[in-house]
Amino acid sequence: MKVACTVWDKGKDRGVNPESYLLSLDPVAVLLRGDESMVEHKVRDCIDSGDNYSLIAAGCEVPAETPEKNLLAMDKQLYVH
Repeated sequence: MKVACTVWDKGKDRGVNPESYLLSLDPVAVLLRGDESMVEHKVRDCIDSGDNYSLIAAGCEVPAETPEKNLLAMDKQLYVH
């Protein structure tokens, strides 16, 4: 099964908790062009791929045209889990 998020960095490579990861969503395909349901699904996939020390964010930057409802959907999932 393909993971919906990208693992950008393992903390152990920089002397941080060996299980910490930076997990990211595609800022264009998911946040800008996706709908709320897709955003929620992709955020849950990232949460399931990480651990208590993981950071979840959009790739490089969030496009200015990103619908507010998609940002709120991401925020909601991060607080629910």
